[in-house]
Amino acid sequence: MENTATMSLQAYQECKCIEAMRKTCGSLKGTNYFFNLASQYFNPEWIGKQQPKVIVMGTALPPEIVYAYTAGNPYWVFGGSRAMTDVSDSDVPRDTDPVSRSMLGYLQAAKHMAKDALVIVPLVSDNQRKLAYILKDQGWNVETVHIPPYISIGGAVYEEEIRRLCSVLNQHLKKRLFPLKFKKAALLMEEIGHAVREFTMLSSKRSDIITGSIRMLVLNSFFMTQDLNTWLVNLKKLSEEISILDESLENHGPQILLVGSPIYFPCYKVPFLLEDIGIDLCGYIDPGFSRFDTPSDSKKSTLSMLAASYLKRDMSSAYIRNESLCSAMREQIEKMKPDGLIWHILRGQNEYDFEQLRLEEYITEQMNLPVFRLETDYQYQDVEQLRVRMEAFSELISHRIAAQRG
Repeated sequence: MENTATMSLQAYQECKCIEAMRKTCGSLKGTNYFFNLASQYFNPEWIGKQQPKVIVMGTALPPEIVYAYTAGNPYWVFGGSRAMTDVSDSDVPRDTDPVSRSMLGYLQAAKHMAKDALVIVPLVSDNQRKLAYILKDQGWNVETVHIPPYISIGGAVYEEEIRRLCSVLNQHLKKRLFPLKFKKAALLMEEIGHAVREFTMLSSKRSDIITGSIRMLVLNSFFMTQDLNTWLVNLKKLSEEISILDESLENHGPQILLVGSPIYFPCYKVPFLLEDIGIDLCGYIDPGFSRFDTPSDSKKSTLSMLAASYLKRDMSSAYIRNESLCSAMREQIEKMKPDGLIWHILRGQNEYDFEQLRLEEYITEQMNLPVFRLETDYQYQDVEQLRVRMEAFSELISHRIAAQRG
């Protein structure tokens, strides 16, 4: 496998990341499965043995589609590796965001996968369009999926894209999409959605053990496994283990909701910094898990209904007005009652910056919450500067809380 030195550096970096989280959760054995998945995903030896038939760049695709064909998860490449950005640095325009750089670097470090894989690129942004063009130019078998910019008028367009993708998968995998297999995939995702919501609810009550970063890793690992049934069993076991813990002591740190650019393992610079300062990450709106935020009905599973329901919940950056993100934010604020909101912007992801400008007035005036705009990238040179600013934000929130209590 090419670029082994870079992959080894990345494996070392993510091991240090996991080591820090293991110390926090202590004797909570149920987390080991998820830590091991994360370690494996960046292990050069393991990657070198993988020959996936289907690769998805990013997380903006209904997993039911590929699962119905293969009875397994597609190989998701989600772009959380800082080291992988260096691999692709010379091949991308300077304004490309770090997530896209990292995704491209991951594939460039694993070029052996190009032999058999169909690479699906959901076009959620200009960065993904650049990525698709570069991969095609490098000889990968690429299929793009267009996401309409308006949810309200895009249902028929997206359904047509999904049906077209199924035709491509028919030819690539030499299989047809049978209704019974699609039904089975929908049932599994429905069960996973229930388990995800249960875990999120239980873990948010024990942030002293399951910190925001650990919660994020557990959910991120959905995109690291090829065996979703085993993943589901282990998520249920972890939830059961959390549910029998003694009640935690009251957490006196400010409660923060994190919104904006997605955060992928192992680049957990922001959640680690928040926890180090003493801020409790009570909620995180993850675009990759928007499909699981509300219950689905597998009894009504058809391609048409899947396309419509997925588009309705999708919080990716594809839309001119990201109403799903706005709705999820309102629901989380009402449910979690946070003391403040941090809007996370990765440099190059201007779509989330536009949403912040549009929604900040609503958050501050109607929801009466202070908002902190945090712009960063995958490098660590700005950590101390961010620390100073976030400490000031934490102090502001603490004063607000004290004033409200009289």
